[in-house]
Amino acid sequence: MKAKATCEQVNDLSGVRAGSRRSLPIALSVFTYGVSFGVLARQAGLSLVESCLMSSLVFAGASQFVALSLWHSPLLIATIIFTTLVVNLRHILMSAALSRSIFAHKCSQKLPASTTDLGVFVSTGVNSGSCLSVEA
Repeated sequence: MKAKATCEQVNDLSGVRAGSRRSLPIALSVFTYGVSFGVLARQAGLSLVESCLMSSLVFAGASQFVALSLWHSPLLIATIIFTTLVVNLRHILMSAALSRSIFAHKCSQKLPASTTDLGVFVSTGVNSGSCLSVEA
């Protein structure tokens, strides 16, 4: 059953609370993903600071795992950058689908463009699917 998002939920904290409740199952998988990354980063020889820095700067989890698999001596930075770029091309399709859904929503005219742009920018596979499952 699809949830119904109202304009009131979009414009006040009830929408934040509803989104937070919908995100709880996702949080468990994100935690597991983070632990897996931490273990693999340690095995690849990254320090705690380097692992935290990578997690803070790289928003795509798949790219982190790709970078870890290419993390050996000599470090081929151009190869890592190119490979992560190719892996992240999927975000173009997800963002296109998500932006179409956002702009089709009856409340989208009430949101500033910077809000919708930021929402598309921080989209991931899991939260894009969750957002697309909400009826406009």
